[in-house]
Amino acid sequence: MLIESLRAPARARPGQTVDLRLAIRSQRATSGTVFLREGDELVDLDPSTPGTGLAVALDPGVRTIALPFPLADAGTHRFEAVFEPNDLSEDRVLENNIGTAVTFVEGPARVLVIDPSAGVESTPLVSALTQAS
Repeated sequence: MLIESLRAPARARPGQTVDLRLAIRSQRATSGTVFLREGDELVDLDPSTPGTGLAVALDPGVRTIALPFPLADAGTHRFEAVFEPNDLSEDRVLENNIGTAVTFVEGPARVLVIDPSAGVESTPLVSALTQAS
């Protein structure tokens, strides 16, 4: 088995929950556990069970798994998914059981207003921008 891809949206907004799409290909029916890291932190994919991984059963072919993830902070979010088979003898190449993806989360919009009139001319613009946010 191998991870064909881990897909994430290229861009997102702070507070948005995105669906990471993990595609795993298996030659035969097998089972194992999917683990997800965001940066250096291990993500608990199934809080209702002990541990941090998500148990999966694979049939021959490709299986796509949606992994919802809330993005709280602005910045670059790097994801790494790893599939660990329950029976290591069924997987000859463990190095291809890793997929990575990146999402950029934009921070709040900012506007720089330069007004040599000390605010006399820009006050209506600043008021409109403040009300719109």
